[in-house]
Amino acid sequence: MHCEAYGWVRRWAGPRRFVLDIGSANINGTVRPLFAGSATYIGIDIAAGDGVDVVADGRTYNPPEAPDLIVCCEVLEHCEQPGILVSHAWEVLAPGGTLIVTCAGVGRAVHGSDGGPIQKGETYTTVFPCDLAVWLETADKLEIVYDRERGDIFAAARKCE
Repeated sequence: MHCEAYGWVRRWAGPRRFVLDIGSANINGTVRPLFAGSATYIGIDIAAGDGVDVVADGRTYNPPEAPDLIVCCEVLEHCEQPGILVSHAWEVLAPGGTLIVTCAGVGRAVHGSDGGPIQKGETYTTVFPCDLAVWLETADKLEIVYDRERGDIFAAARKCE
């Protein structure tokens, strides 16, 4: 994970009751240490690996309880139907909870999930800030930042209580 994405998540960090990390495999960094004081932290990913507690798809995974924070870093561009992933995350998020997203948008070079070239069978989808705005239109508070120069999209959405 690049330092700008890590910095965006750090803005929202601190102990939480329950953090769900969608796409938690530690390929080139993890946000897990930012939530060291949290009561529960579950990292899910579609394949086993370092930082993965549960092998599951974020589009369908139902956590044991509603998380008060969901982190989804650098995943949406690698997901078929990213809108479904965001919608499902929003659905399982606790009232008053926050969803944090970082992803690649227009301007970032197409890349595989490991940061290198796209491998056979991998998906790469262009994500647009306006997509996130639509997917999170029911948010109580929504902040979306798009860095056109780097092609980074960062979002934080708070769910109504």
